Amino acid sequence: MTPTLTRGEALDIINEALENFVNDIPSSDFDIEAITYAVNSDLQIRDYFLGLPADFSMAVCIDFVNYLTRMTNNNECYAYDTISAMYQIEQGNTEFAKSLLNMAEVSNPNYNLTKLAKRVISAGWDGSTLRAMREDLHHKVVQGISEESDYVIGSEA
Repeated sequence: MTPTLTRGEALDIINEALENFVNDIPSSDFDIEAITYAVNSDLQIRDYFLGLPADFSMAVCIDFVNYLTRMTNNNECYAYDTISAMYQIEQGNTEFAKSLLNMAEVSNPNYNLTKLAKRVISAGWDGSTLRAMREDLHHKVVQGISEESDYVIGSEA
């Protein structure tokens, strides 16, 4: 699927899907495909996902990303696997994070966030460092998406 989707639309779909998830309402196939396209294609949307624990509990964020992973074709899960790994690193679950990153590499060996996450693990960063970075950046990511809400994901800048 290659939809025409703006950052603002993607953000609305993600937020609605997350609220529905919290309330045990399943997302439509269209919404899951749109979210997957957006998170795989746009760094701002991917970074928004990384910052979701600023607005929801870490447990809800982990469960939501796991839900999206289950509902998505395996070869399109690399961003979800890597985001899950970053959540796990923050929780101190480095070995589990490594296994998630290995799965992400199978789907997309060139995905930059996977490479970065592996370097974070190799450098021995602890979860509090990642948490502080996420907390510092999330509002900036939200502001950036808001300022560029009409940007069509996948278009040339």
